[in-house]
Amino acid sequence: MQTLFLSDTHWELHNYINEINFSNIDLIVLLWDNYVEDLELLKNINIKKIGVLWNHTPYENTKQKIDIFETYNIENIEWKIFEFNNYTFLWIPWKTKYLLYETLKDKQKSLKPNQEKINEIEIELDEILNKKADIIISHFPCFWIMDNPASMSHRWLKVLEKYIEINNPRYLFHWHLHTQKETYYYNTKITQIFMYKIFNF
Repeated sequence: MQTLFLSDTHWELHNYINEINFSNIDLIVLLWDNYVEDLELLKNINIKKIGVLWNHTPYENTKQKIDIFETYNIENIEWKIFEFNNYTFLWIPWKTKYLLYETLKDKQKSLKPNQEKINEIEIELDEILNKKADIIISHFPCFWIMDNPASMSHRWLKVLEKYIEINNPRYLFHWHLHTQKETYYYNTKITQIFMYKIFNF
């Protein structure tokens, strides 16, 4: 299965699209920060597309809010297990409350934490950790892995480490940092995508 991952194109896909051979692509995964101008280039390409909205909305430049999924025939897979050609995909999203959770947990020894809020978030995180998938996708990197550990906005993604340790997925794909890198964490291959990468499963 040939899968095209597109990420952080930021109106620049027109500079790269002619390099991509779409003839053998089975699936397009929009790892996001892909804008309307980028999506227009894919609109008439008849290949299954999946993705979710993220920190830069596709209409950030045009300021005209539209239903991206309906307009560009993209399946929104947030919080879902998506199955394709005998592979399962799971999107693990970022939320501000998870950063709050990590902060509260870290301060337990010195400050009285909001235990009710911690319990609420842990229940939701347990639901994520109980979803089994072959391929994990996330906008932000796994904390401490190809990441700046001082970055507060990424801290909640300790949950990605925990997910890998518990479920041992085959792959984790992420983006956001505008570089291409690969590494392993346990037996999980982690690939950081910038602009595009075609991956053969």
